[in-house]
Amino acid sequence: MSHVRCCSTLLVMVFLTACSVAPSSNPLAEKWHTTRDKAAQLFQECHTESAMAEYRKVLHLAELRDDKPGIATARLNLGTIHLVRGDFREAESQFTQARRGFEALNDAVSRLQSEINLATLQVRQGHFEVGVAAYQPLLRQLDQEKTFPPVFHVMIWNGLAVAYGGLDRYPEAHAALDQAEREARERGFARDLAATLMNRARIHFKQGALSVARQEVVQVLEMDRSLENLLGIGADLVLLGVIADREGETDSAQNHFRQASHIFDYCGLERSRIFSSDQMKYLNDGH
Repeated sequence: MSHVRCCSTLLVMVFLTACSVAPSSNPLAEKWHTTRDKAAQLFQECHTESAMAEYRKVLHLAELRDDKPGIATARLNLGTIHLVRGDFREAESQFTQARRGFEALNDAVSRLQSEINLATLQVRQGHFEVGVAAYQPLLRQLDQEKTFPPVFHVMIWNGLAVAYGGLDRYPEAHAALDQAEREARERGFARDLAATLMNRARIHFKQGALSVARQEVVQVLEMDRSLENLLGIGADLVLLGVIADREGETDSAQNHFRQASHIFDYCGLERSRIFSSDQMKYLNDGH
């Protein structure tokens, strides 16, 4: 029996803070700015390995200039890429260092982003109780202070939903998704809405409502294709493959898994960190 193993789309985002930039006559500052933009573009295009290499250059250039906001932001973005790629230990190291840097800078917004990512990292590793305990005070902080970006609410509610689902606390998971969906729709957060609906499909799948989950994933796949969200498309295809496999539709399952594998190969993600051993059997013919 196949299990759902795929990179989560719930909180995959590069959070770039507005770091100070020296005048363009400063060669190091100009190089830093150009490299940062290149790194962000590569990540948006899902070239994770190349994006990671460029962000390492961004970090190095920031260190040369003693640009403390630039250093912390580069670490935050490096951690995000490591999280996407399944490098959990390195992701935790980068997020922790980023949080420490933002604390020293009194940058409350970016510090909270780092803490959200650290909570997400726990959930991605299956530490659901730890994730719930990490998210809840962050949510209370958002409710008390109205200066944080609204997308943080969507991210935390999604993270809580996944954690609750992992603990089989389904009513709480759906309630959290209701909150995330409402905020995403009101704010026009298209990618976050797609991620929210995908997390809903995962919960329904886990509850055994396969036909409902399939309908939801098909809808999300259409959304992700329109957004050209490759990581989302890949995750959608994996879940469709799992559903097909569960229902005995072998050819359909194989087709979905192969399509997903091509996307993840393009994005530079290791198949073994995405697909279960059962799912890998569909990919062992070299295609």
